[in-house]
Amino acid sequence: MFKKQSINEKEIETIIGPSVKIKGNFETKGSIQIDGELEGTLKIGQDLIVGEGAKITANLRANRIMVSGEINGNIKASESLEITETATVNGDIEAKILSVDPGARLNGKIKMAENKLQETKNAVLSKSEEKKEKEEI
Repeated sequence: MFKKQSINEKEIETIIGPSVKIKGNFETKGSIQIDGELEGTLKIGQDLIVGEGAKITANLRANRIMVSGEINGNIKASESLEITETATVNGDIEAKILSVDPGARLNGKIKMAENKLQETKNAVLSKSEEKKEKEEI
C-alpha cells in the first residue's frame, strides 16, 4: 500500500457494501470504501478504497486512492494512486505519486502531476546553478 501516506481504514466514514448498487453523483468530505457498484461521478474529500469486487463506471477524484477492483472512467488523485494486481482501470489517470503492481491492467493516459516540494527544489537548484555559472565567468 502507500509507503509514506497509508490509508487508515479506521478513518473511513462510509462503506458501500458488495450487494449495493448506486447510480448518480456521490460527494463526501471524508474517506470511503466501495465494494459494490457505482455509476455516475465521485468526488471524495479524503481517501478512496476500491475493493476487489467493486465495479465503478464514473470519473472520480480524491486525495489518495487505492484500486483493487474495476474502474471505467478517469481518475484524479491529488496525492497518490495505487493500482493493485487485481485492478482494471479503463481511463486516464492523474496523480503526483503512482504505484502499479505487476498484473494490474491499465488502459489510458497517465499524467504525473508535479509535486510542489519538487517544483521548489528544482527552482532552488536552477538558481544555484545559475549563480555558479556566473561566478565561473
